[in-house]
Amino acid sequence: MTSTAAQVVATLEALDVEYVFGYPGGRVIELLEYLPESSVDVVRPRDEREASVMAEVH
Repeated sequence: MTSTAAQVVATLEALDVEYVFGYPGGRVIELLEYLPESSVDVVRPRDEREASVMAEVH
């Protein structure tokens, strides 16, 4: 059975998403485990505020 995180990553790839901006912690940990194996680049800022600004500007 495929995990939800694996399905989310597969969907991001299918939509040609280039970057994911996120701060590791909580429920996103499993998602961040699958992303390095994908074509999606992970941008990990120092804190959540930086992540939201980076994503908005991009």
